[in-house]
Amino acid sequence: MSDSTISQLPAALSLSPVDLIPIDQGGVTKRAPLSMLGNGSVFIQSGKSLTVNSTLIFTGTDGTTMTFPATDAFLARTDAGQTFTGTQVFGAITVTTINGATFTSSTGTFTLANGKIFTVNNTITLTGTDGTTITLPTTSATMARTDAAQSFTGLQTFTNGITTPDQVTSTIVTGTAPFVVASTTPVTNLSIGGDAATATALLNARTIDGVSFDGTVNITVVAPATHAATNKTTPVAADEFPIYDSVSGLLNHVTFANLATAVTTSAPPTSAIFHIEAATGSSALTVTLKAGASLDFRSTTLTTGVPNTRSVPSDISMVVSSGSTLGTVSAVQSEIIIVAIDNAGTVELAVVNYSGGNNLNETTLITTTAEGGAGGADTVNVFYSTTARTNVPFRVVGSVISTQTTAGTWAQTLAVQGSGGNALILQPNLRPHFTSSQQTITSAGSLTLAHGLGAIPSLVQASLICGTGENGYTAGQELVACLGLDDIGAAAGYGVICVPDATNLNMRYGSGTPAFRGMNYTTGVIVAMTNANWKLVVKAWL
Repeated sequence: MSDSTISQLPAALSLSPVDLIPIDQGGVTKRAPLSMLGNGSVFIQSGKSLTVNSTLIFTGTDGTTMTFPATDAFLARTDAGQTFTGTQVFGAITVTTINGATFTSSTGTFTLANGKIFTVNNTITLTGTDGTTITLPTTSATMARTDAAQSFTGLQTFTNGITTPDQVTSTIVTGTAPFVVASTTPVTNLSIGGDAATATALLNARTIDGVSFDGTVNITVVAPATHAATNKTTPVAADEFPIYDSVSGLLNHVTFANLATAVTTSAPPTSAIFHIEAATGSSALTVTLKAGASLDFRSTTLTTGVPNTRSVPSDISMVVSSGSTLGTVSAVQSEIIIVAIDNAGTVELAVVNYSGGNNLNETTLITTTAEGGAGGADTVNVFYSTTARTNVPFRVVGSVISTQTTAGTWAQTLAVQGSGGNALILQPNLRPHFTSSQQTITSAGSLTLAHGLGAIPSLVQASLICGTGENGYTAGQELVACLGLDDIGAAAGYGVICVPDATNLNMRYGSGTPAFRGMNYTTGVIVAMTNANWKLVVKAWL
């Protein structure tokens, strides 16, 4: 059947495996069902042609579609080298060599941006973790290696620390992290920039021998500085000494007050006289116990005999204001006793007029009254202190002998004596007292003697001084006379009486003649004491 005859046949609109097609078999035209052409189907659209000059084999899976170019083209083979002309767009490809470069199969991805060139003259191995990005310079550059010495040209910025296991010979000018040299090899030609180049203080201060150092100021190490410092002859309680703490191993300090307490606690009390000072100024009296004293005070519990040791690390003083007399009398000698009191561990001073007759044997507790300013401290037997204290132990530490022209105006020179903290037991012959001059004896006569003690005397004594010897007595002998009635006659009295007040001794002689009767010094018989041969002397004590 000729081609023209086939072309004149009507066109089939569809095909099925049982459809017949003409074939040329050995020069004979025969028919064959379409199913005999194979398991697949070949469809050629109307007006299209399929020309095969060599064997053409298509294999695949049912439903697989092969799309050919829309224009004339050469198809590529996969079992031999192939040359591509023009721009090719590939999806994922697996290759072993490109232009002589060998690629090893892997699951990684290599992306080369359009218009860029990737040239490798030697082996390059890139390893890392998924998501890791290596950013290369934006201009031509030489990469640095890490396994051998390297030279850097230009300014380098290191944002993290640099640890150098070997010598650094370059100049590092920026960086905020610490620069650590882990080798004993010296670092040369090294300068640090960034914060380190301009910093004026350490970020975190450090201590050197216990002294904080942040780089802003010079510091002084304690030992040589202590030796070179100016000597202070009179330390005060707040002064401090460096001391090595044997428990913590650290350098600590101890105050002079604590040091004095420790020394005096561990050392036995001494009987040395304490350093007492007294001075007048602006008509006031100031008494001072100087630093360094140590005193044992009795307990505030009278049934307890355990003493409390107290130290005086710095001077302590008390002021008796101008106008306060302490019970003294103008132009009459007085003795002001200075006592130290234990105010719950703190030593304070108090004063009292010795003539007040107070118990000063240190076995009791005393209560003091606040000095109170001008005219506020005038009672002879009251302990005065700067602040009133109740039931406190005391020690006698000194005394001031004073004769002031005007009581309460402290201006005349004082005699000061430290006592060493020994108790004073008051005796009548030690108390300030009044002694009259020799008085003429006149029967029934009276005497008014100003004693100047400032209070009613607690003890008055009369004595007869022999002027001309009689009745076994010799001139100059003193006969203590009894106050009151010495003898009572029918109409006359003998002896002398005294009615004292805060100012005077008011005396009256007996009306007998003579005024006194007594005993013969040799025989003991009653005799008359001739008025003219005797003088009366009167003594009084507070």
